[in-house]
Amino acid sequence: MLLGGIVAYSNPVKQKLLNVDPAILDEQRGPGEVSKECALAMARGALHNVGVLDVEGQGVGISTTGFLNGGPPGREGEVWIGCCWKFKDSTGSRAKQYWVKNGKGSIDGQEHEEAADQRDQEKLWVVDKALDLLTEVVEELESKAKAGKL
Repeated sequence: MLLGGIVAYSNPVKQKLLNVDPAILDEQRGPGEVSKECALAMARGALHNVGVLDVEGQGVGISTTGFLNGGPPGREGEVWIGCCWKFKDSTGSRAKQYWVKNGKGSIDGQEHEEAADQRDQEKLWVVDKALDLLTEVVEELESKAKAGKL
């Protein structure tokens, strides 16, 4: 069940709606807007401000941030997915880094004829990876709860 979401491409939106610290977003002094720290801050903001899967104070926040159109040298196609949760008395977070192979007309080994189609496929691939992470976290929490470890 998804109760809401925020599309936060710009840093001012990340700051205002997701409470991401401007120091994190600072490319010169901080880790930057495409980083593990930013992905986790965005997921935390989603959890606290939107309450994804919010049931009785419990929930999960998920976020994505990345370079789908190039990126700095050596970071082309870099994507971070962040997940933060509150479940029973447990809170936690996890982030995963992925690389989207763009510029060669393929993603996951499948050729794409048009650049627009490729970009759409890349976006879907990232969303699929975010949902994989969300499923992984929820299944782990469910397993721990059944085993009485939460």
